Parts: sequence; C-alpha cells; structure tokens
Amino acid sequence: MTGRDLAHPRTIIDGNRKIEMTERRPFTPDEKARLTAHIRAGGSFECPRCGTALAAREIDPPEGVSYVRRRLWLVCGACDRTTVLDRRTLET
Repeated sequence: MTGRDLAHPRTIIDGNRKIEMTERRPFTPDEKARLTAHIRAGGSFECPRCGTALAAREIDPPEGVSYVRRRLWLVCGACDRTTVLDRRTLET
C-alpha cells in the first residue's frame, strides 16, 4: 500500500518500504493548495513558505496494485516542511 501508515502518521509507505518523516512538518492546507496551483500553472517546485527549491521524489505504488495513485513527495530542506501530492491532481 502506498500512502500514510495510519498506525504511524509520520511514515510514508513507498512500494514495499517505509520512510520515516520524523523531523519534517507538513505544509498547512493553504500552503499545499498554493503549491498545487503554482505547479499546475507551470511553476517550479518552490516552497510556498520560504521560496526554496523543493526536493521531489516519486512514490512508487506497490507491485501488483494497479489502483494506487501515483504520488510525488516534496520536501523543503530549508524550513523542513513536506507534503505528498497526487500526480493526477498536478496534471489536470
């Protein structure tokens, strides 16, 4: 399963691996909405809080599960904010 581990809300499941997000804080809903709108308008992966370029990583769905969404994990190295965006949301 790809997404969040409900037993450990600071864990992202990527394929068959778990990635801990212990030091990262999520963007606010408003920041996430602004980031999504900026990317959909053709903008770069830029932190809506501090303007730093975001590190982007594709989150692969587990093998054999075709219905799981393709997601993109964005992390700001400057202000330690993070979010996971649905690729389909960014492409429409």
